[in-house]
Amino acid sequence: MTNTYWDSNVSGTITAGTTSATAVTTAQLQSALPTGFSAGIWGIIADDGTNPNGSYPYLLAFNSSVPRVISGFIPNAPTSSIGLNGQTIQLAYNGSNISTVTTGNDGFYYFQLTNGTLPDSSAFLVYLNNATEKANAVVSAPTSGGSVTLLDLANNTLQVGVTNSGTLSNTLLGTAKGSLSSTDILYSVSSGNLTLGNATNSTVQFATSSTTTYNIDGNISYTSGGVGNITFAGPINLTANSTVTAGSNGSNTFASTINGGFGLTLSAAGGNTLSGVVGGSTPLTSLTLSGGGTDSINGNITTSGNQVYNDVIALGSSAITFSSSGGNITLGGALSWSGSNTLALAASAGNINLNSSITATSGTLQLTAQNATSSITPNSSAAINLANFILSQGQWYQVGSGSLPTFAISTHFSIVSGAQFIRAINGAGTSLSPYQLIDIFGVQGIGSTSTTLADYYQLNNAINAAVTSNWTNGFVPIGSSTTPFTGTFNGQNSQIDSISNVVINNSGTNVGFFGYANNATISNMGLTNLTITGSGTNVGGLVGQVAGSTTLTSSYTSGSVAGNTVVGGLVGLNAGSISNAYSTATGIHRTAVRTD
Repeated sequence: MTNTYWDSNVSGTITAGTTSATAVTTAQLQSALPTGFSAGIWGIIADDGTNPNGSYPYLLAFNSSVPRVISGFIPNAPTSSIGLNGQTIQLAYNGSNISTVTTGNDGFYYFQLTNGTLPDSSAFLVYLNNATEKANAVVSAPTSGGSVTLLDLANNTLQVGVTNSGTLSNTLLGTAKGSLSSTDILYSVSSGNLTLGNATNSTVQFATSSTTTYNIDGNISYTSGGVGNITFAGPINLTANSTVTAGSNGSNTFASTINGGFGLTLSAAGGNTLSGVVGGSTPLTSLTLSGGGTDSINGNITTSGNQVYNDVIALGSSAITFSSSGGNITLGGALSWSGSNTLALAASAGNINLNSSITATSGTLQLTAQNATSSITPNSSAAINLANFILSQGQWYQVGSGSLPTFAISTHFSIVSGAQFIRAINGAGTSLSPYQLIDIFGVQGIGSTSTTLADYYQLNNAINAAVTSNWTNGFVPIGSSTTPFTGTFNGQNSQIDSISNVVINNSGTNVGFFGYANNATISNMGLTNLTITGSGTNVGGLVGQVAGSTTLTSSYTSGSVAGNTVVGGLVGLNAGSISNAYSTATGIHRTAVRTD
């Protein structure tokens, strides 16, 4: 015999009496035709250096076209506890085992199929047969008769896809398995629903490759008592309303995008991770995260319907938007992030329900909900601790029954025109039941809409408003000439500092704690250590302009008030009734200054 070779990786030691054969590695034998092999008789799919991903030499007489190679290693090679040599590997297609091979000395397995045996784009199953360890892989056959190499099997794992790109689904996994009933196969499919594990093997890890697009066309869950994680490394398309449930204490991980006009529910005691954009090209109809773990979200989420987050949520470091064009957004678990990025909750045609705390001491929360009564409802557990808060649209309604959760905004608080903000410890905004305010945020909310400007208020306690020095332009005067304050405000005790350390920087007209009051009632107010910096007209410490039948009684101010014309420590321009009121405010007053 001449020009004979043996694979030293696969075959082990050479048998005595055949020492004329040349020992070569798998990579060497698959890289090119060996010396002495005629290209007119032999063919080869050359290894490109990613070992081993070529073919062994094959006879052209038996292969009129390039054969399809399926190859890889068994679990844990080369240190498997089951022994590497002689393990049986089955290749199944359309519910039938179409080829069987055994592993070599290093755990390498190798199928060489005549082209056409396995159709292009068909799903096929490779599984370890009758071994202590269980390992499956389902792959989509490449087009143009391409090979699938580096298909390494992992213990107790259903590997979906490999380095070649392709599309798979629950249904296609079911097609590959067909009616095969071996307990070596770690899954089953019924009516599009994928079940992981079986009666004798309940531990299964499910993992797709980054180059595989997976169409979720039904539920994915575990057999009773099943254990394992579900990991999608590649993109997801939803083609049916689906629930994905991880194994006991397991996790669900989506490393890429999720799209499709269907609803998705994720449940994992070990947490759900969404690393990519959800609904970016095709919004989901709904999304629900649950299971009791901590969920990590690192990309925007867009749905046409409801979004429900029942778990604790940790956000990534980039700006993130949860957007629903036609449904509600509900936060049921504590939400937090450590960076300075912004979380935007946008339910432009629905409600936002805050049922737990939100913490981001360097971050920003922006809320957008429908303009309807109580469209943003924080419950008694919704403690807020943020650097910045922006209410862009909607009606924040938070009225307690004797207590309220923390609402702490360290840097900037903003209510965009048209949005409404009500935060009070008690009350209904009526003469018999005025809103009882406990912080400067609730006070600022008075000026948010014409409705709140007409309500009844009283202070429940003294308020230190020093935080307004951090707000852009400071506290926004309550009421303007177009939307004046027409309600009733009782500071409760004019001889105690009702509100202290308010800062206002405003260049407009009618600037003061109340900008413009018309037919209003203001009483028992003590504003101390004010800092009002204005450059317009009608600037006052308590009220910029008092109009109509407004009455201002038993009130006083101190601090600094500055403006251009018609400036006063208590009021700027007065056309109403003032009694038992005074000011000790000083400052840089320009022309037509009132001393009150």
